[in-house]
Amino acid sequence: MSGYYKTLIFLLLLLLISNGIAQTENKTDVSFEISPHTGFMDGSGLFGIDASMNYKSINIEFSGDQVIGETADLYPLDINLVFNLAQKGNMIPYGSIGAGLLLTVPSTTVGNKTLSNLGMNFGGGLRFYLSDGFGLRLGVNQYLTNVKSQRDESEELLIFQEVTLGFIFVFE
Repeated sequence: MSGYYKTLIFLLLLLLISNGIAQTENKTDVSFEISPHTGFMDGSGLFGIDASMNYKSINIEFSGDQVIGETADLYPLDINLVFNLAQKGNMIPYGSIGAGLLLTVPSTTVGNKTLSNLGMNFGGGLRFYLSDGFGLRLGVNQYLTNVKSQRDESEELLIFQEVTLGFIFVFE
């Protein structure tokens, strides 16, 4: 998926640029995190990366995953608002809400097209910082998307659950 990686690199560069602008305005209140992670979504394995800009109680996060399915792979690309429920200490619980694009790429059938749907997600988790620059992250998300059938023009609400565990790398 070269387009997926190009989009992910573009989002990371955008985040790095905006991080530099924010840090010139106020060096003590902003940090930047990259969090590679793995986990599962509805029984299928996944891996991905989150990149966030942290403003004490609120973070802006860009997230990209690859969910490996039996007949298709799913690529959720999201922008999330993360609300930190604590601001001090090594353990930071959080809640999140976001929206993005869910790309479904068939892997076993020749001729099927990639499907893209808008979706939203909400969830929460816990970040545990082992030092100023490194930590662990546990997250749980619920994805919602509306899919329209090509055959009978009906619509169906699809719901996916995601559980992830990853590392956190902090840059000030």
